[in-house]
Amino acid sequence: MKQFTLEEKNEVLETPFIHIHRKLDVLLNIAKLLMECGADTVRMVSEIQQAATFMGIPHNYLNIHISYTTIMINIFHEERSITAFRKTPIHIPNMAMINAISKLTWRAFERHYSLTTYERLVGKLQQTIPVYPVWAKGIACALGSAGLAYLYSADIIALVVTFICSLCGYFMKVVSQRLGFNEYLGNAICAFTAMFIAYGFYTFIELGSLVYVLVCCTLFMIPGVPLINSVIDTINNHILSGITRAIRTLLIVGSMTLGMAMALYFSPLPAFNFVDIKPHIFL
Repeated sequence: MKQFTLEEKNEVLETPFIHIHRKLDVLLNIAKLLMECGADTVRMVSEIQQAATFMGIPHNYLNIHISYTTIMINIFHEERSITAFRKTPIHIPNMAMINAISKLTWRAFERHYSLTTYERLVGKLQQTIPVYPVWAKGIACALGSAGLAYLYSADIIALVVTFICSLCGYFMKVVSQRLGFNEYLGNAICAFTAMFIAYGFYTFIELGSLVYVLVCCTLFMIPGVPLINSVIDTINNHILSGITRAIRTLLIVGSMTLGMAMALYFSPLPAFNFVDIKPHIFL
């Protein structure tokens, strides 16, 4: 792996505007990966500043503006000013990517990477960070929902039924994404599928514990990452980003609720208004 020569080190680390367009491109690539993988705004600003320090750009030269779908970085000093921005249309949480970006920048400091090496490694992150296959994600989501059902006093049969309903709902969401459907429509289809199958089991199997399937089969859809990030951004005065994440959280929950309500509407079973979800498993 290429290392710094003394001349390269002086050029990259002591002269901010040398290769400035390449440096801006690297910063925007890092910011784009962080936003798309579920980093909060405070973490993003910290990582951008750390990468800028490595490339010889002082923090007081940087002006960073982050919104949910656009990242803008301006470098200003005396009479020179350069601004660039990057769109972030995709948002899929990936904590491994966030961790890898932080480790790469620290490794660049320790091993004295050249700008070319750092630029190349940042560009390769999307190909080198492993992503779980769809079937593994579906099984994990279904196991999570089934585990909650079991925690809420469901028996083994209800656990298995919850697993099946959640798995079917997840794969319907994947299919809707691949067909190019709107994200929130896909959420509604996912919730409708899971609840409709759950009501089918509830209709044909006379078992009281199956009511926990209805409660838990869509819990894997709850948007934890945007909800947590909206709180973090808001309390750190990144109000615009925080509000945008909160609205997206509400839209996800709203579309999920719509799908569940449609399944309830078409179900011939009478509605219920109370389910005991007090954990009894450890008693």
